[in-house]
Amino acid sequence: MNCKYCYQRNKGSEDMSMHIVVDSMNYLLNQSSRNLEVFLWGGEPLLRRGAIEYCVKNYPSVQFRMGTNGTLVDDSFVEFCNKHRDNLGVYVSHDGLEQRPNRSMEISDKALEIASIKNNFVHIVSTDPSTIVDSVELLYDRGVRRFKISLANGLRYSEDQLFEYRKSLSKLVLWARLDYFKPENDKSKIEFKTWNQILDNHFLGIETENYDCNVGSSTIAISPDGSIYPCDWYYDLKLDRLGNIYSGIDEIVRKKFIGLKCGECMAEKISNGGDPSTSSIASKIEKEVVIACGTKDPEMRTI
Repeated sequence: MNCKYCYQRNKGSEDMSMHIVVDSMNYLLNQSSRNLEVFLWGGEPLLRRGAIEYCVKNYPSVQFRMGTNGTLVDDSFVEFCNKHRDNLGVYVSHDGLEQRPNRSMEISDKALEIASIKNNFVHIVSTDPSTIVDSVELLYDRGVRRFKISLANGLRYSEDQLFEYRKSLSKLVLWARLDYFKPENDKSKIEFKTWNQILDNHFLGIETENYDCNVGSSTIAISPDGSIYPCDWYYDLKLDRLGNIYSGIDEIVRKKFIGLKCGECMAEKISNGGDPSTSSIASKIEKEVVIACGTKDPEMRTI
């Protein structure tokens, strides 16, 4: 696809063997003191569908997550996702109106069908904030109800574009707030990843979780050779290695990452030429808008 906004700059041919897959899972299970969540990462994970199915079937206590560009989704994988909906979550990466300009191709309705299973969703990564609302409406009309919205990382956005992003999010938050009290089985209800937790806090007084990435502490990345990195960006950029699944983690190196906030890590700074990262800027705008617009009159659909 050669997506023009892809942050993985050093794509290679490394591939994780099944031996490393099994040893990695055993390492994670031995180290984890609470519920374990494993994200199956690529490239495109469905190029290794056999490894995905092995993990999901053989480790039913683990919550697996994966993203797919949707091009390799077929009937049998939709059936597999339905069968294992309790321990496999999938997001489908689709850019709405920007799908063809960004990726030079479309994906099938079969791929979008997966996004309708349980807690799955479509992730829209936008390079043009003015298209976001129309993109959501386009995919909503195709049956999608759960979304995550992001700006493409590694690109520079003008103040006008960031204002447009804020305006688009405001419209979507007010839409989400309108649907907040609809029953879960209402097929018209729209939801946005993580926004409901913030709305829960406002309406019900439920404390929300911290959605920072927690690199090197509660979050690590295991590379194809079994090396451990703070996250997949660090592997891609060949920055600090924490250790490996056989010798464990070097605590002296790991402590460098404790308490880092979004946008402060070296991978973000390198990827953005020393400027504040798109993800940290967009995350700040998103939190501000969700909190502010989540308390407005739900009949206000525009700002």
